[in-house]
Amino acid sequence: MWTEMEEDVAISRHFFKALVPGFNKKVNLPPGFCKKIKAEKSEWATLRSRRGRWEMGISRNGEGVVSFEAGWPQFVNHHSLKVGDFVLFQHVCGLKFNVLVFDRSCCEKEFGVEPKDDSTRETDKESVISFDTRNPHFITTMQPHHAIATKKTRLNIPIGFVRSNNVVKNTRSAILRNDGGGVWRVNVVVCKGGQFRVYLGKGWCDFYDSNELKTGDVCTFYLNQPRSSAGTILFDVEILPSSV
Repeated sequence: MWTEMEEDVAISRHFFKALVPGFNKKVNLPPGFCKKIKAEKSEWATLRSRRGRWEMGISRNGEGVVSFEAGWPQFVNHHSLKVGDFVLFQHVCGLKFNVLVFDRSCCEKEFGVEPKDDSTRETDKESVISFDTRNPHFITTMQPHHAIATKKTRLNIPIGFVRSNNVVKNTRSAILRNDGGGVWRVNVVVCKGGQFRVYLGKGWCDFYDSNELKTGDVCTFYLNQPRSSAGTILFDVEILPSSV
């Protein structure tokens, strides 16, 4: 999620790329679009999709055409891109882009992970674990039950993520921090009776409402640091609006 100020000042521009042979090494941005961002001198761009966030090393030729190179092959691999697929880019601001991926049928690609054992089936079906970027993280698509303000409203943390990052040990709460620097404290609840589950409980609805989340929004929870002595962990949360 980019900050609210960035969203306000950014001019929304879209372009798409049809993938042709050789696309897996780099991708060139349309020359017309490159003219609009010629003032941008950074050597890095950020792409954000429903699978996470990637930093792209960029290059420019003599005519000012910008290409994504370093990091692009990894993006291709994690999105299982093939010749004939389409990639839609939404320019947010600077060199930051939201990305949607479509297959040859012109339908958006769906991504998920195969459960390794029965215990992973206890998490929300809309949650996946991503292994592609710097910090451990999981991704959840908001569903109607995430917004219902009752004592049972919660957000499940994928069991595979819990176990691989030892989230349960001495953890009592989590701090959720958005891109604007706002923070919310949320209880971390562990259910060991019957089916093993871990979820964000009391405080989750405050985060949901304060960030004006809605069904279909995609939240990426980055585990930012080890737990404190008080048993609190920190998640940086990025939000990809469903309207993108």
